[in-house]
Amino acid sequence: LIGRADTPHPALGDLPTIELVSVTVTHPEPEALRATYAALGLDADIVAGPAPAISFTVVASDGGLVTVA
Repeated sequence: LIGRADTPHPALGDLPTIELVSVTVTHPEPEALRATYAALGLDADIVAGPAPAISFTVVASDGGLVTVA
């Protein structure tokens, strides 16, 4: 445990934020995955590919889009 005494918790301060634009999931059997994601209420672009993978597109601090895989 960390004793903070009278200091505020660091998570309560002004933390930088990042805007998530999209999530793309790659899978060898995208149709089956689409059904599972729909049943769970998950929103992602699901595409066919040779191996399972996931990538995220976010807005960078300069306003440009960055994809992280």
